[in-house]
Amino acid sequence: MATTLLQLSQTISTPLERGVTTILAHSGPNGEPSLIGQLPIMNIDGNSYSWTERQAYPGFGFAAINDAYQSGTSEYAQQSVALKTVGRDILVPRFLDQTSGTQVRATESTAQVEAIRAGLEKQIVKGVKATSPSEFDGLQSRLKGTFSTTNQTGQILDNVSGGAGGALSLQSLSRLIQKTKAQGSTGKILLMSEEMKLRLEAAAHATSIGGYLTFAPSEFGGEIMRYRGIPIVTVNEDENGDLIMPFTETSGDGNDTDCTSIYCIALGGSGFNLVQGRNEQAPGGYGLSVRDLGESQTKPELITRFDWYLNWKSENFRGTRRLRGVQDLAVTV
Repeated sequence: MATTLLQLSQTISTPLERGVTTILAHSGPNGEPSLIGQLPIMNIDGNSYSWTERQAYPGFGFAAINDAYQSGTSEYAQQSVALKTVGRDILVPRFLDQTSGTQVRATESTAQVEAIRAGLEKQIVKGVKATSPSEFDGLQSRLKGTFSTTNQTGQILDNVSGGAGGALSLQSLSRLIQKTKAQGSTGKILLMSEEMKLRLEAAAHATSIGGYLTFAPSEFGGEIMRYRGIPIVTVNEDENGDLIMPFTETSGDGNDTDCTSIYCIALGGSGFNLVQGRNEQAPGGYGLSVRDLGESQTKPELITRFDWYLNWKSENFRGTRRLRGVQDLAVTV
């Protein structure tokens, strides 16, 4: 059964691992849970996960009296993802630990775990395995095909008809939500940049738009914004301080290079799941492990080691979809 880091952080008894898991799960930029914290996680044995993905349904038809029934089969494709190692040695000079107190190590560890979270969120959105084989592909790389009336398997929808860049159309956003489906999912999220969310917040003041947007307090502080009941989750900067989803993408027709995307993700079931491998030193024997290795043998520094064997999968091609070609302009109906 899939769980989330938010849920896991409430059950871990080891102080070091509980602290790291809590930072990963609760470090949303404005008090809301982080993207990593809300994604369901499946445990797997072995170093990869495979599944058979249905890409087209078998069809339907009537038969006249004494005529043979029509027949057909679904179209399938074999898919798999290999686990990748997310790892980091968190180093703190022994001098600082001894002269400034243990809080220095805790502060430095917190900063580095936040960098791990930011890097993972960038990887989930923008990862490109072809250029970095030790990493996994993100949403932008893995989602393929332009959705149309003749290509229902396409996972990419254009914000503007014809593929040009333009202001976010709420009609297109609603269509994105409607076309994202997954059996057994626990719900959907809308994933976007903070700047794109600000555009939606500004639109909430318009009477023709505001009724679709609601705000509710988060149990961790701040507010959760929803569009048509779907929670909006944001990513901001990566571990280097660069924007993860800036307005630098190319539109579908190739003419505009100042666009961004919005993703609708069905969580759990046959939709989006993180998959994590066995790790004997992790709580429950799976997932992320955090170990205090003590002092280095070669330098006077204290080492905390973090590792996590991870990837993600979406078994239903309808379970995750992308709206591209959104420019930094006022939202339209």
